[in-house]
Amino acid sequence: MRPNDPASIAYATRECGADARARALDEGDRDRVADLRSRCTAEEWEHGGSDFGSVPTFGAFDERGELMALAGYQRWDRIAHLYIVTSPAARGRGYGGAAVSAAASHASSAGLLPQYRTLRANVPAIRLARRLGFAEYGVSVFVRIRAAE
Repeated sequence: MRPNDPASIAYATRECGADARARALDEGDRDRVADLRSRCTAEEWEHGGSDFGSVPTFGAFDERGELMALAGYQRWDRIAHLYIVTSPAARGRGYGGAAVSAAASHASSAGLLPQYRTLRANVPAIRLARRLGFAEYGVSVFVRIRAAE
């Protein structure tokens, strides 16, 4: 995946539902967030990580209490722009969906429209969004223009 690939922009078309593995994160989870970050690449964290403590943030935990996925959102007027990062070892096991569901439900309860944006080339993320009830409404492309030399 290249950063200038087209990105899908999807909005929640129904409630995502709840998952007992996910809950809101608080100050006591700071070390768990740092541990999750250490298991992800810098690029993965940049694309889906959190500014923990400054935005609503939710986590999905395994049976040992280890944070496996983190999701949250930034408020853009009436839109809740969601983000998600999952531990590489935990992908495909439902943790990302659990965390996104918690974040989207919180946003909906606050009267916001949950928005899920991911690169179109990220097929697992597109599948996750569809499974949770997000429908694609548009595509965006990032273009970097260089100054003439």
